Amino acid sequence: MTIDNTFLARDLIARTEQAVRTVAHLAVDTEVTFTIDAIVDTVERGLPAGHAAPTTGRPARC
Repeated sequence: MTIDNTFLARDLIARTEQAVRTVAHLAVDTEVTFTIDAIVDTVERGLPAGHAAPTTGRPARC
């Protein structure tokens, strides 16, 4: 099975946009400062099983 990299990139962009909105709303509602890691964690937690793992940079998600 071939994975379409364009699809994966668009999927991750959409998930990241949603995570930014979610974390931003939480930051406003709670007055707690969040980091980029909070957004990355939110995106990674939402990825389905078998989603392509990163090949560089951060360690693979658990």
